[in-house]
Amino acid sequence: MAGMHSHPKISILLGGSLGLLLIFAAATPVLAQNITCVPDPQMISLADVTGGLYKDTVVVHYAGDGAVYGYSIDLTWDPDVITAVASDFAKPAGGAFASTQWFIPRVITAGHAIIDASLAGGSTGTTDDDLFRVTFTAVGTPDHATTNLDLTVLSFRDQNNNPLGGITADDGQVIVDLVVPSVTAVLIENTTLAHTDDYLKNTDAIRVTATVTDGDPGFALG
Repeated sequence: MAGMHSHPKISILLGGSLGLLLIFAAATPVLAQNITCVPDPQMISLADVTGGLYKDTVVVHYAGDGAVYGYSIDLTWDPDVITAVASDFAKPAGGAFASTQWFIPRVITAGHAIIDASLAGGSTGTTDDDLFRVTFTAVGTPDHATTNLDLTVLSFRDQNNNPLGGITADDGQVIVDLVVPSVTAVLIENTTLAHTDDYLKNTDAIRVTATVTDGDPGFALG
């Protein structure tokens, strides 16, 4: 979640007989999170088919002031919307944790996993890197279903195995939409020829109307 810069309240008195006073109110700061899901939200659509299953990947990323050498992260999701087993969790494609030998994802129950990882001695920690990735598979073929990805930091460690404080997580989201919009009641009208809609010819103007519905509550045409 991107942070918004705050500005102190500033009063500027302009010269002249009007003596105009301009006041800029301070914006409420929004703190950036150290751990985020990328992308957020992740969409699983009909284009994301692999071997007859619909799936896509979410990357969990860290960016902070303290270099991390090891972590333990708790992740939960709605198992009625998406699934993942231990083998669906993987090291990141690049960065400090890509080559670590100590990477242990554990699926505790359906919809709940704990991911542990640590860098080997002599490694260099990181302040801005992907931590892990997970590939989720859609359950069934829903017409727009959503689940939060709830991240909880259990432990973050520095090079001396001391805890790193102030680590916060921004929960992600996965949207599964595997049903195309429904188009019904299609009507084609010839607005040039008032007596018929059965045919049209060059230069005729037509109007097409239809009822389009979708399971996405935010669906709109435009």
